[in-house]
Amino acid sequence: MKVSVPFARSFEFGGTVRHAGDELDLPDDVAVNLMRAGLVVALDDVPDALYLPDAPSPRQAPASPAQGRTEPSADQDAQASACDGECDPGPQPKGTRSMQTCPVAGCPCPTWRGKCRAHARSSSTGRRYRDSYRSSQRDRWARASRAYLREHPLCESESCSAIAAPLRPSATEVDHVDGLGLQGPRSFDPSNWQALCKSCHSRKTASESFGR
Repeated sequence: MKVSVPFARSFEFGGTVRHAGDELDLPDDVAVNLMRAGLVVALDDVPDALYLPDAPSPRQAPASPAQGRTEPSADQDAQASACDGECDPGPQPKGTRSMQTCPVAGCPCPTWRGKCRAHARSSSTGRRYRDSYRSSQRDRWARASRAYLREHPLCESESCSAIAAPLRPSATEVDHVDGLGLQGPRSFDPSNWQALCKSCHSRKTASESFGR
């Protein structure tokens, strides 16, 4: 379908900024989505089927050989399915001059910056889940390390172990012997823990991180 960019409009499409008066020959579904966003006007007749309520929503824009793009993979199709292809870009934010298409492969939605609203929501949901998981791991570790220090009140490093108990420094931190911390497979295995004073723990961490 042939479309044209109307007066006082510009947006980014296919890696190129389109300005008022530019004419494009686009696939019907992509052209209709851009028309719905008010970014283009039709120069050809619009097929009635594209406006039927039960017509399938566009999921992806066909690849152009000139742009060297490949067909979206199964994972990319799954990403695009998070959006119905009809996201409202909303009002123009301050400091933005032109629109672009959503960077998620296969999504033709216009957006002022970044991902379209549907994909931005799915991304933030994933971030919230990861942040919640990490927070729960840190809370679990804080409880476990406090309990371990109550049972092992003195530093267990090689240098401090040689000091008699009344003079041995108190343990203030729990160290993972394998040096992998909470990322390791034995992060919550007490046999992989040792109680250390602050100076011994810092010295061991520096040795593992910088080799000294």
